[in-house]
Formats: sequence, structure tokens, C-alpha cells
Amino acid sequence: MSKIPLYACVFLNVQVQHDINPVMRGILVDWLVEVAEEYKLSPENLYLSANYVDRFLSIMPVLRGRLQLVGVTCMLIASKYEEIFAPQVEDFVYITDSTYSATEVLQMEVTVLNALRFNLTAVTPHCFIKRLTTVMGLDEQVPPPFSPPPLLLCIILAPISPIHSVLLPLNAISAVRTMCERRGIISTGLSGVQRDK
Repeated sequence: MSKIPLYACVFLNVQVQHDINPVMRGILVDWLVEVAEEYKLSPENLYLSANYVDRFLSIMPVLRGRLQLVGVTCMLIASKYEEIFAPQVEDFVYITDSTYSATEVLQMEVTVLNALRFNLTAVTPHCFIKRLTTVMGLDEQVPPPFSPPPLLLCIILAPISPIHSVLLPLNAISAVRTMCERRGIISTGLSGVQRDK
């Protein structure tokens, strides 16, 4: 039995996409995670890239042979938006093993930007997690040696998903907070949250 990728999209618009299924989208995002690690891109970049891919796939039909091109193009756009020193077009051509030319990437960039109507700012699960961990006081806690910071744990636990539900990041943060409290990384109680009396 084949393994379903971690980031498989359950809600892929089948009325628009006839050649791509959720598992293919999941494989693409798995690969984008590896690309982000290779080029040491920020987590914000990765979440934004997945957002652009999902938004593009929801409105434009894509052939499976062009899906990787859409992915690297969305990551290129997100890199220009998020990174101080963004990888160049040639870097993305190289990472695809020269499957696509620089011209094809640049042409797809125009297509993606037009399809998204240049609306590049998006609230991703990463933005929500970062804000909520600040409110809960998790970002102020200093973890012991060899223990990942709570924000990193939240980012790992919150899936990259087109589902913009508040429940997914909340569950991740709740799990991390409980784990940190049990390990003594943070004190109990919601010090950063104001409660109504």
C-alpha cells in the first residue's frame, strides 16, 4: 500500500483540476519542503508557497507535467516576497534538474501573478501560530538544552494545508503547551492571556 504524503490536500477543486489529484499536490508540497531546506528558506516562505500553489490550483487547470513548474514558481514568488536574499531563477531551474528553462519559470511567474491578481499577502497558519504563541507567552520561555523551542514545535505540528481553520493551529499549540508544561519548560497557567471576570 502506498504512503499518502503528509501534505495531501483534501479539498482540491475537481471542477478545475482534471489531471491532478490531492496526492500529487501532497507530493509537490513534500518536495517544496525539501527545496526550502536545501536553500535554507524561512518557514514563512514555505507556508506562503503552499498558499500560492493552492490558490492557483483552485482557479487554473494544470497538467501534471507542469505541476512542479507551478510549485517552483510559487516558491520563487514567495522568496521574492519573504527572503532578504532570495534564490535566483537559475537556482530553481537547477533544483528541477533543468526540467524547465528559466524562460518557462518566468512565463509561469507572470501567469501565477495574474491568476492571483497580485494579491500576495496571505494569512497562513504560521502567522496565526506565531501570534498565538506570543499571546500565550510561549515565545518568552527558554527551553532547556537539546529541546526545540515551542514555536518550532507548533510549526511542525500545524500542517501546511489549504484549510484555513483556526482549529488546526489551536490544537497544535494546545498540544505543545501541554507537553511543555509537563516537561517543566514553561510554568502552568495562561500568563499571557487576559481572562474576563
